[in-house]
Amino acid sequence: KLFQWRLLGAVRGLPDSPRAGPDLQVCISNKPTCCTRKMEERYQIAAHQDMQQFLQTSSSALKFLISRNAAAFQETLETLIKQAENYTSILFCNTYRNMALEAAASVQEFFTDVGLYLFGADVNPEEFVNRFFDSLFPLVY
Repeated sequence: KLFQWRLLGAVRGLPDSPRAGPDLQVCISNKPTCCTRKMEERYQIAAHQDMQQFLQTSSSALKFLISRNAAAFQETLETLIKQAENYTSILFCNTYRNMALEAAASVQEFFTDVGLYLFGADVNPEEFVNRFFDSLFPLVY
């Protein structure tokens, strides 16, 4: 009845009476059974689909929460990177006025690289830090 109710197969696929099931893998019983190998396979497919649907349904709220928080985190990180870039530019303007304009491109490139690195781009932080200081060295000295 459950097999028919779940629409897993037609009535004609059911055995007329309980029988031995030596080929069964799930409904193993020493007693006669009304289950067939084909029914087991359909039950397994249905169970897999049910579990997948249940997991998708039950985790959708969590998925939304993670996505929303990831977006908020990314936005905050972008804001912090931009603030750090602005503060560094202001530091150059206030402390090293005569070279602030020349250092602006290096500062901007450095913080662009920082952002790329933090968001997963394949950039080497040691390389972009060295490039930043290499570009500033001639300006400072």
